[in-house]
Amino acid sequence: MAEKKSLNKKTAASASKSVKKPAAKTKEAKASAAAKADVAVLTARPKKVSVAAASKSSEVKPASRVQSGARVKVTQVRSFIGRKENQALSLKALGLGKIGKSRILLDGPETRGLLCRVKHLVTVEVV
Repeated sequence: MAEKKSLNKKTAASASKSVKKPAAKTKEAKASAAAKADVAVLTARPKKVSVAAASKSSEVKPASRVQSGARVKVTQVRSFIGRKENQALSLKALGLGKIGKSRILLDGPETRGLLCRVKHLVTVEVV
């Protein structure tokens, strides 16, 4: 019996030595490490910039000339068939598509930019 115990101890010791841990990380470990790095980047706080440095680096944009509650009524009076693609897309963005269709839109720089592209296809009235 003593011999069996000593054999079992030897085989157990040799078995534990023969099992080697892999040197390279597994795909799961790499993925979790990458996820932790992404979270660290997302949760990092931005650097504080002094007011003087911020005013030098960024330009002050002028306020919109349009009142905040102003609206315009846009009516399509001409077809967009045979026109450039950007003009057809501008009409779709304005919610138009058929001659005679009207929409009341908020008057802002975005709307004014679209209207500038299609000013020959629509009429504009301030409401």
